[in-house]
Amino acid sequence: MFLAGGPGKPIELGDAIHDTITDINDQAHARIGFAYATQGGIDPLCKDGSGEDWRDSASSEWLIGLDQGITEPDALRELAAHSEADVRVLIPDTELSKGSLYKRPRFHAKIAFIESTSLGQDSSLITSSANLTGSALENRPTNYEVGLMQSTDQGLSSEDIEQFNQWWKSAWSQGTPVTDSLLDQYEEVRQDFFQSNPEVQEFESSTSVNHASEATNLWIETKKMTGGAGNQTRFNVELSPFFDTKFGEIVIEFKGDTYPNRSVNPRVTDPPFGMNVTPVYLPPGPDYKFSVIHLERLPAHSSGKPRYKLTVAEPGDEVAEEWRRRAEEDGVIGNTGGGREFGYY
Repeated sequence: MFLAGGPGKPIELGDAIHDTITDINDQAHARIGFAYATQGGIDPLCKDGSGEDWRDSASSEWLIGLDQGITEPDALRELAAHSEADVRVLIPDTELSKGSLYKRPRFHAKIAFIESTSLGQDSSLITSSANLTGSALENRPTNYEVGLMQSTDQGLSSEDIEQFNQWWKSAWSQGTPVTDSLLDQYEEVRQDFFQSNPEVQEFESSTSVNHASEATNLWIETKKMTGGAGNQTRFNVELSPFFDTKFGEIVIEFKGDTYPNRSVNPRVTDPPFGMNVTPVYLPPGPDYKFSVIHLERLPAHSSGKPRYKLTVAEPGDEVAEEWRRRAEEDGVIGNTGGGREFGYY
């Protein structure tokens, strides 16, 4: 089975693991390895939509890399907190030091192997490009990821399983068990590493927004508007992932009123340009032309539809300058092909 995801659309890696463990219908055991692990990736991998955690019904082994300190100590703490989880980290030369965060060998695999503890049961192997991070797995990821899942009744042979077992045994033997003292030491070493290497950024731990899909706030200059009521504006392919379009409609809160059926349907514009855009119909009434509109993502409406708060300002207003400052510090500022400035954070 082919697994794929992209900005705003997570790869269904956690769902695949959940379904596999459920299908085993027996005591399952998972062996899972990632190059990097952050707290933002754990829930999407381990919990389903109802909050059920597959780790509560399966034993597991985890092997995690520490290269460049991207793996978060708190993520390792969370993984090791489960009584049925055995967590190890790969440390070059098995000695944790600042140098070990960039020495070789590195553990760079992204893999999950799930099997029943009973003999003769099916096994499944999932390989992917995704790490155990929010950028790869959260609801609004920023990475393009692909993966492949095989099972014993779908191409996974006994020879494949034997080769995996040998590979895992070798890598696992080089891992160091995660303990409280090791994590305390890792925190100190990691902090020292970043202080000594300011050019190395904690990309996966960064609070900065790098893609519209992970933003909670977006502003854009309107210039001219379209639509019969002059309340439609278009968002280009870079900005469209800010909107959850699965319902075809969103809810907009504006000046204390709720507008529950605002159309939001991505489409391709007419030739010769053929651009991918997402037209959004704002609440009718105001003259939006040559203003700055700001949309803030809110918790979903009671109907389940995505909900946004709309604010309108004049260019140069104090609040508009604050939106610009926030985007400069914590997000992205750019211009559309039509010359409209935008920012998100």
